[in-house]
Amino acid sequence: MNLPASSHGLPLAINTAKLYRGMQLATEALLQARLNWAEDKIGEFSFHLQLGRGRRTYLRHGQKPLKPGSGLLRRALLKRPTPVHEFKLVYGRRCIEEMFEAEHYHHWKSFAELQNNTAHNREAAESREPLTPLHHLSHIVLHEFSHFVQSILGQRYRGSVHNPEFYHILADSYAANSDQLVMAHILNACVGCPETTQALHTGYGSRRLPLPVAARSTNKNQLGFQRGQNVSFVYRNKRYTGTITRLNKQRASVACENTEFPRALIPYTQLEELESE
Repeated sequence: MNLPASSHGLPLAINTAKLYRGMQLATEALLQARLNWAEDKIGEFSFHLQLGRGRRTYLRHGQKPLKPGSGLLRRALLKRPTPVHEFKLVYGRRCIEEMFEAEHYHHWKSFAELQNNTAHNREAAESREPLTPLHHLSHIVLHEFSHFVQSILGQRYRGSVHNPEFYHILADSYAANSDQLVMAHILNACVGCPETTQALHTGYGSRRLPLPVAARSTNKNQLGFQRGQNVSFVYRNKRYTGTITRLNKQRASVACENTEFPRALIPYTQLEELESE
């Protein structure tokens, strides 16, 4: 039986506050496990979590000077004091909700990443379990926390955020089964809300969340795309993501986020627009 839907297609029973709470607790658990390591690397830092109003989901990293009177500053009087690092992680409300919407979830960059990471997980491939909003939300948490680890390691560069170093960190989080920890926190936060739990386990490809049709309009051309746009495409049954760097008459030049396949010329009919967080 399908759940009733609101005017914008989101099942009425979905409790966004509980979902965010689960993602918050999962992020805090990941942070606690890395706390000593991070402090050894960069010293004192702050980490703030927030539920945003819109789609934007991001990690912001900044630095500020030490305040006068700080114990750390007093200890650093004989040498040049280092700034305090500040991290702010925002999970967008609409981002969370769109993981449950058939017309939206597959447009996110995170969905292409999720497919690629789970494809390398032998157990998931053998069990052939369908991807669900629970997997997707878990991946978003791992994606943003990987940006935190990337920043601690000094591997987040201007103009090169989703670089090979980032995807190596993200792959390592799956190898360490961190996705299982995140999913457990999300499910625990939704105890007492059976409709949300049911929606979390509803596979992409079900009647309520149908897998998007791969066929596209044959008269699509470069006017639907622009330079700097995030896109994805499938080549030999594997999905790649990248950024359009040049528009030709029939194809786009795409800089891919894959060291083995750094650049490609792809027909516009094979490109799919991505939302990036």
